[in-house]
Amino acid sequence: MPKYREYLEKSIVLIEEARKDLEIGCYNKAISASWFAIEILLRALLLFLGKPMMERSGALIGQVQRIFSHSYPRL
Repeated sequence: MPKYREYLEKSIVLIEEARKDLEIGCYNKAISASWFAIEILLRALLLFLGKPMMERSGALIGQVQRIFSHSYPRL
């Protein structure tokens, strides 16, 4: 299985955990799980595109933003 698929599956698991946390009122846990799901999803996207990944999450978001603003300047 490609590594990006593993990241996608992990992201889905984290979103499901966040949903369950919301249902039982664990809002801080829901936010954390949601954030990690987004971060892992971004990593999957970078792997799929064949781009290098930054280790820090803030740098990761900036990297994805630069890729998309360069590829799709009108967005």
